[in-house]
Amino acid sequence: MGNLGSNPFDEEAKKELDGIIKETLAEFAKQYTFALAVNLVKKAQEEVEKKDEKKGEEPKLQLIHDPEPPKDNRKEGYLIKQGLIRKNWLQRYFIINNDYSISYKVKKEDEKPKGKFTLGGYWVTDFESKEHPFTIHAKHWNKRNWYFQVPKPEGKDTTHEDEYKKWKDAFSNACRNAPSPMDADPLLRRTYQRAYLKTYEKWWGWSSYFYASGSESEMMGDLIFRRLRWGLLWRVKNKIKAPNATIRWKISDAIDKQVKVLVEAACAAAWKSCCEARDKVRPDLEAKIKEHGSPIFEAIGKMKSSVQDKLMELLNPIIDKTANPLVEKVLSKAFDPIADAHVEALKGFKRCFDCTRATMARRVSASPPSAA
Repeated sequence: MGNLGSNPFDEEAKKELDGIIKETLAEFAKQYTFALAVNLVKKAQEEVEKKDEKKGEEPKLQLIHDPEPPKDNRKEGYLIKQGLIRKNWLQRYFIINNDYSISYKVKKEDEKPKGKFTLGGYWVTDFESKEHPFTIHAKHWNKRNWYFQVPKPEGKDTTHEDEYKKWKDAFSNACRNAPSPMDADPLLRRTYQRAYLKTYEKWWGWSSYFYASGSESEMMGDLIFRRLRWGLLWRVKNKIKAPNATIRWKISDAIDKQVKVLVEAACAAAWKSCCEARDKVRPDLEAKIKEHGSPIFEAIGKMKSSVQDKLMELLNPIIDKTANPLVEKVLSKAFDPIADAHVEALKGFKRCFDCTRATMARRVSASPPSAA
């Protein structure tokens, strides 16, 4: 185990790795199934309540359509990016699209983009480098880091500093407003969020914070990798034997990448299987909930209305006896100063009117008579 180049991942570590992945996915599947049932019941109940709403009720004001995004791209131009593998710097034509996704081409004239990505879960900082000044660093704790160097603008209307700030602001907006890669169905989004937080709670305690930093399988992979990093991987890395810190860091980084690939593949397959099973059982599940739940929801609605009416019957005499006299006193106290202020305002207006009339009379009497 101590030889340089030996694999620190022995059979026991591999077995533990598989166990953590399977345990986490099994817990998530259980929580997801329960969350789906809960949300489908809520949906059925809301549909019944909407049917029971009184007719003639004033409709709530709302936007008929979401505001349309601008048709033009938000920012585009040539930047110099750092490559992922060779770390070389290459000029590419970048486009921040109107939906805040980012695409790039080798040349502006190319029809198809060479790559496309979003910056959900990223944040933007300055990259301090003498060799590559005016470079924007898009950071992520568990994904690829992007580096974009802003070249000096050709025209004289914009300084290098101003152009850099424009690109940095554009990338910051792309981070904040990146389109969510999650399912577009709000019910399924809520289902995933509940299942994710419940799975997170099992190992790290209660949390109400949820941010869609990637697709469903990517976020599940991040959660599993977090378990592995603080549980298994640190023990595996302690077994690394290297002549210096640089080689040790490279071996450690290679282990992380190898494990991430394994976890991402497992999560992608598991999520695909989960979606297929969900879509297969959802129609029957919704039908059963509506069939057996609708009468219950209708009875709950009638019970709520009946209870409310009974309460108001009891409360109305008390309101008439205690609240109404109190309201009259409050109104009298409030309106007396208002009435006094109104009277004073009229007096002030009369004084102003009298003064103006007297001034005009003096001006008329002081003017010389006109010649016949």
